[in-house]
Amino acid sequence: MMKKEKSWNIIGLIFGIVVICIGIIFINSPAESFWTESAKDCAFGADYYTEQYNATRIAASNIAITASNIRELGEKIALYSGMMLIIVGVLLILFYGKRVFVVSKEEVISENLIVICKMLEKTLRDKDSNEDT
Repeated sequence: MMKKEKSWNIIGLIFGIVVICIGIIFINSPAESFWTESAKDCAFGADYYTEQYNATRIAASNIAITASNIRELGEKIALYSGMMLIIVGVLLILFYGKRVFVVSKEEVISENLIVICKMLEKTLRDKDSNEDT
């Protein structure tokens, strides 16, 4: 039963390392960003469209600002998601690593009892062999 638990702890440890790697990937490669041209580059033709042009220019400017804000939001979400994944990975490594590398008190006690029983058994055999001679 202990071997099965230890193998699950090792799997948890490996999973923590994988989660950290995914977090680093999220931080280093943010989501695709939007791209837009400046509204100043737009031109629409004849002079009688001046009012419509100004309205369209303002709308295009607002759309460009919104796209920029969405891009920045996507970058922040990628950054914070990556940081969260790294933290979760570190916690998984600490949790399962402790279980893999730290020996429990029960294991130490059971191993000590086995050693003591073997020593007693050997002592009794030696005593029996000395009495026979």
